[in-house]
Amino acid sequence: MFSPQSQIDELRRTSPERDCLAERGAILAFRPLILHASAPAATPAHRRVIHIEYAVHDLPTPLEWYDRVAEQSGIRMDTSRTKT
Repeated sequence: MFSPQSQIDELRRTSPERDCLAERGAILAFRPLILHASAPAATPAHRRVIHIEYAVHDLPTPLEWYDRVAEQSGIRMDTSRTKT
């Protein structure tokens, strides 16, 4: 049985890398399950990342979303956890 790390190592060994270059301020959108990485920022204090995931289904138990906005019967419900 493969461990997650051995699966990643195998993908890196057998799959070609692709460069996705973007201009400053650009948006790069991709599926979150794509194996991805980036080089360290030239000025790390200035890198900003917004990670948004959209999903139709709930996560399998015992996993759960940290923040969730659901729509039910046309009424938008914020089911986010209370942050402390």
